[in-house]
Amino acid sequence: MTATWASFAGLLVAAPLLVWMAWQDLRELKISNRNVLLILAIFVLAAPMLDLPEILSRLLAFCLVFAIGLVLFATRIIAGGDVKMLSVVTLLIPSDTVQSFALYLSATLLCMVVILAALQRSQNGLKNRWAALQQIGFPMAPSISLAALLCAIIHLS
Repeated sequence: MTATWASFAGLLVAAPLLVWMAWQDLRELKISNRNVLLILAIFVLAAPMLDLPEILSRLLAFCLVFAIGLVLFATRIIAGGDVKMLSVVTLLIPSDTVQSFALYLSATLLCMVVILAALQRSQNGLKNRWAALQQIGFPMAPSISLAALLCAIIHLS
């Protein structure tokens, strides 16, 4: 399946929610189960626009990401909310762009590490209000969201 507007429909509908989840994770280091379920619902509603092999490919990617995520969660490498979010966002990524998404995710995670490290060293007013700047965790939602949106923007242009 080539990247078409229909293959990215769920992701495009979910874009505002992904931005909100990124913001919320930066501020509170929390990913709401309600928002994760909303992304899942968006996939379910968008699935009829996809053919069966594409749906099965996305479900397989979801299962693989979730299984790997559970191992990473069990070893305390990433948080449970990150596992849930990354898994359901994978459902919105067309199967022929999953490799691109993985590359974008790697790049955005690296950028996020650099940006947060720089912000943590600076003395600004955000440090007191943003959990991500208090060195108590790492927000993955901004990277997941940005990688997914980059995937849509780049493959649809």
